[in-house]
Amino acid sequence: MSYPEPRYLSDNGAVSAAFRPADTPPELVRGANRTHYLATHATTGGDFGLYRVDMALMPRAPDGTARG
Repeated sequence: MSYPEPRYLSDNGAVSAAFRPADTPPELVRGANRTHYLATHATTGGDFGLYRVDMALMPRAPDGTARG
């Protein structure tokens, strides 16, 4: 394994953040689960994807087993 070539060689910082309001609707809804695309593979130059998934709680029976 080797390190990638340096991408940023300046002595000063770089502003690269993007504001995403907390009330932005999710990009993907499946049932009660919601997925928010925070940084996609395309926006990071193919390096990684960053997602937030809000998963619904699964109802449980009094004995602890899953229902539904």
